[in-house]
Amino acid sequence: MHAPIELVGIVGRHAFDAGTAYARQHRAVVRRHDAEARVVTGNVEGSGRYVYSSTAFYDLTRNGTIVSFDGRCSCPVQADCKHTVALLITALEQQRAAQGRPVVSAWRSRLEGIFPDPAATGYEPLALVLDFQAPPPERDTGGHRSAWQVVTEGGLQARPMRRGKRGTWIASGASWAEIQRSAVPSAEPAQLDALAAL
Repeated sequence: MHAPIELVGIVGRHAFDAGTAYARQHRAVVRRHDAEARVVTGNVEGSGRYVYSSTAFYDLTRNGTIVSFDGRCSCPVQADCKHTVALLITALEQQRAAQGRPVVSAWRSRLEGIFPDPAATGYEPLALVLDFQAPPPERDTGGHRSAWQVVTEGGLQARPMRRGKRGTWIASGASWAEIQRSAVPSAEPAQLDALAAL
């Protein structure tokens, strides 16, 4: 079992060592681990007959180093205790063990069954690309304000797109004019209608 040593600097040596021991003794039960939101909730068996409810909030670098940790627990210590450390170590170990299986984002798995597979319908999906333009930075006029100063704002541009032969999104063949004329033959009619209504 891998115990992230960087937690020592956040929770202290005692909480780290005791939490690692609890994790190795399988005292932590992960009820929910949202790897995207970086939140783990669960129960941890403490000393004696006590079972504590714990939540661990954490953040990782790209290479998996823990850079922040906030543990909340129903135990007398209440924060960054051995129970929350054990819960996080257990959750990360379970995640590491599951990495051989494909990981599906929580939001994607929730929405997966709502929309039919475009390949099964025979239609190709359309996309709506939103392009945000930030306002230009204000120029320093040395405290002088011109009566003719032009005020510019940012903008938003929406463009329909379709998949090209290489699988990338392309604009050709899905212009606003083609959408209005329903001249995108492989597109799903409901998508064409929705885009035309914009």
